Amino acid sequence: MPNIHSRRVAYRGVAVVSLQPSPQVRTFSFSASLDVRDYDRVSDTVLGIARKWLETMPPTETVQTLEKIIFTLHHWALAAAPGRIPVNAQQASDFAAKLLWSRNPEVLLQAMEQWMNDLFLLIDPDRQKGQIMNRAKKYIRDHIQEPITLEQLGHVTFTSRSHLSRLFRRRTGQTFIEYLTDLRMEKAKKLLAEPGIKIYEVAEQLGYQDWKHFSRTFKDRTGYGPAEYRSNLHISEPE
Repeated sequence: MPNIHSRRVAYRGVAVVSLQPSPQVRTFSFSASLDVRDYDRVSDTVLGIARKWLETMPPTETVQTLEKIIFTLHHWALAAAPGRIPVNAQQASDFAAKLLWSRNPEVLLQAMEQWMNDLFLLIDPDRQKGQIMNRAKKYIRDHIQEPITLEQLGHVTFTSRSHLSRLFRRRTGQTFIEYLTDLRMEKAKKLLAEPGIKIYEVAEQLGYQDWKHFSRTFKDRTGYGPAEYRSNLHISEPE
């Protein structure tokens, strides 16, 4: 996608309250999701529609419509969280202007998602932090067979490594590594109960490159080695 700089919309200095959603924005509604503070659904709706626009509309027109969404959300935020959001439209205007220079659709969408995440954190920090944790936990469940780091989760949730680390401690009572390990060990128990799967295959399915490391970790967490645990279930080790 080429630089989107053919036209700048002069929103600087214009009060957000005077801006109304365009017909394109009205074709889908996220007001109900905003009413119940389901910020993930708002974000998914906006990004899903934006992807379709990028496939069917000229880039500049897509950006112009996203600008209207930005100011619609900013206007809603002013009413939803008085005093937490800058009253003037300067910051929203600056962000909208940056979208005009996006070289890549994915970069544009990531920037939009980051902006919405930051906005929702200002409006409702506790609820948004809960949704950040939900996204992090879902990513772990969906990628449990891969090595996972806090840096990866931070990229997925648009959250710093240190902030995400604190969230895990406060909301789970565990460090990220402890949470991830416990989740993997619970999954390991289920896999070991299945006849025909070998211990090294269980380790691989849980993101462990070294099955011996997996075996030590399993014993540390359960008190049994994988083979001993399987034996107690009267399941023989496959040949």
